[in-house]
Amino acid sequence: MRLKAGVLVPVHAANINTSMKYIEDHHFHCREDEVTDLSTQARKINKAVEDHLDWIDEIIHSSY
Repeated sequence: MRLKAGVLVPVHAANINTSMKYIEDHHFHCREDEVTDLSTQARKINKAVEDHLDWIDEIIHSSY
């Protein structure tokens, strides 16, 4: 699908001679899957960063 390939919604709508509303109503479930995948990846990255930066907390708390 062109939306997954990164084609903008207005461009895709013009190319297939339909409205943006139609595409949003019928095809945005594809984007929801992508958002879910990105959210999962972001949570994993945040956890890894937090784990990596634990030493900063140790330095801050040991100096007081």
